[in-house]
Amino acid sequence: MLRRSTWIILVIFLALLGGAWYFQKYQAGRNAEITPTSEYKLLFADLDKAQITGIEIVNSQGKQFSVAMDESENWVVAGFSATDTNPYSIDDMLTKVTALTIMSELNPAPALDVIGLTTPDYILKVSVKDGKQKTANIGSLTPTSSGYYARMENGGPVVVGKYAVDNLINFLDNPPVSTPMPRVTETDFVQNTPSPQP
Repeated sequence: MLRRSTWIILVIFLALLGGAWYFQKYQAGRNAEITPTSEYKLLFADLDKAQITGIEIVNSQGKQFSVAMDESENWVVAGFSATDTNPYSIDDMLTKVTALTIMSELNPAPALDVIGLTTPDYILKVSVKDGKQKTANIGSLTPTSSGYYARMENGGPVVVGKYAVDNLINFLDNPPVSTPMPRVTETDFVQNTPSPQP
């Protein structure tokens, strides 16, 4: 037969075990309520690439790249002809613009000058078929260099992926145009061919 002290210890142990179980269940439920659900948000919300009629990218030094549809609905890079413009690269660029994903929203938001959005490093302007233009300002890299601070017109600052933005700003130096192949004439071949040594 069990002693009275053993019964008391057993009751205390069961009470502690029940309390621990209840606390763990309560805490898990509480954490589920306060953990926000991650939503898939795009920088250019509700924008389909079929709506886009022009894209312009400008950096803080004034360097600019722009592409727009002409009257025949052919894409033309500024300074080039429609035949020079690579339509596959343009389609890829349109996909990248419409897929710019917001990695995180900044709450509370830091001051715009601290994250490079007072004078943005890059400005991305997208013209659409209804004649309107959507503008995104791209600021500094985040401290982890995994994204850029960005802001749509009068919206709040967010972080977008570095890789996606880098792909777009790369068009400033490498526009999507065909590079003409250099012509090699017969005389060039003869002049550049070393003569055999005796």
